Amino acid sequence: MKVCVCGGGNIAHATAAVLAESGPVSVFTRRAAEWSDRISCFCGDGKVPRQGANVVTAGDDAAMVSEADVLIISIPRFAIDGFLASIDGRLHAGQSILFNPAPAGMEAIVERMGEKGVEVAGLQRVPNVARTISYGKSVWIAETRKVVKFAVSNRSSADKWVDFIESRFGCRATMLSSFLSFTFSNSNPLLHPPRLLELLDGGDGGVYGECPLFYADWGNWAAELYVCADVETRAAFAAYSKEAAESDYESALEHYDAGSPSELAANMRSIAALKKISAPWKRRDDGLWVPDFDSRYFTEDVPCGTKIIQRYAKEAGVPTPAIDYLVSEIERKTSQWK
Repeated sequence: MKVCVCGGGNIAHATAAVLAESGPVSVFTRRAAEWSDRISCFCGDGKVPRQGANVVTAGDDAAMVSEADVLIISIPRFAIDGFLASIDGRLHAGQSILFNPAPAGMEAIVERMGEKGVEVAGLQRVPNVARTISYGKSVWIAETRKVVKFAVSNRSSADKWVDFIESRFGCRATMLSSFLSFTFSNSNPLLHPPRLLELLDGGDGGVYGECPLFYADWGNWAAELYVCADVETRAAFAAYSKEAAESDYESALEHYDAGSPSELAANMRSIAALKKISAPWKRRDDGLWVPDFDSRYFTEDVPCGTKIIQRYAKEAGVPTPAIDYLVSEIERKTSQWK
């Protein structure tokens, strides 16, 4: 099976490194010249290689897309439609696409790809929490999830995808009942914005003497806002499909094994794999740290996640005061800085 990873960010690095442990992998990226033919994967404290260096083949020739049996797309949501349009002529019947992670609004993508005979699957959350160490050469995997949930356009292919995910990613795989589960996601679109607001209000008006940590100092206020937005998202999901919401939706409190927002915040702070992850802040010329509004935390999570949930909820007549607050405050504070 020929597997091609499309993308060049943290997730693409981790995906290529992990999959290369058990078979050949190519990487389709604009920055192919910066990739080595081997990528090292580190775990835990980042000092011990997971399995040495794994062979990958990087390139920027779209012919790689035609040659692949499985395309794994790990690029920002705002770039997905353009990317699919750019490779449209290279796709053919019999191929499969796996979105890692799956974006909101997958239904339209599934319909377009189905017309070409291309099967589409998506992962609700990324299998690995990872950060690139050296671009194209090494990656640090902080955590590998025990379970990942997926959906597939052809339900009769479920067993094939379970085998692929479990054998190549090393996670247990369970199937979701609906692609709507990706639109009504309480992962990054709901998880990140409350903490961003907390950080923007902290320090000296969002300015810090050193780069703040994103998870290790998670506060109760952010957790409370996250839980409120989570409840609204579940209600909106149920307005479209009560059965799918009951089957697929795992609340934030359930996911983080918490009985209250304060316990969720404490559990978030205690997750070893996340403690070293920095906030999306950058160092200014004067040595102080300020928000990096070019980070995907800002450019993707709200525009391509939270706002889509908000729109779907509004169309279904479901009130979302917490989500409305998240969207308006992130946009207001972003415009103030700019």
